[in-house]
Amino acid sequence: MGYFGSKATSGLCQAIIAMMPPHDTYIESHLGGGAIMKRKPPALRNIGIDLNPKALAKFECHYPVQLINDCAMDRKHKLPVGQEFSLPAAS
Repeated sequence: MGYFGSKATSGLCQAIIAMMPPHDTYIESHLGGGAIMKRKPPALRNIGIDLNPKALAKFECHYPVQLINDCAMDRKHKLPVGQEFSLPAAS
């Protein structure tokens, strides 16, 4: 049994993945259990952000994922290659 909001138990994963355009960087801003990240083909750069350190500690994926223990709403994080990405401002 999953948790409330889990895309894995609701069957939404493949529908969401099918709507994704081609991409080099994939950022999951509220990683949780990482249902989408685990099931989609890997991007060149994969980033999972979650405020809960327990969720990050339990997360496993078959390809490399940079895990960030922080609030995605802070909108600015450093990538290992020295580049930055910013999440869009809330409207």
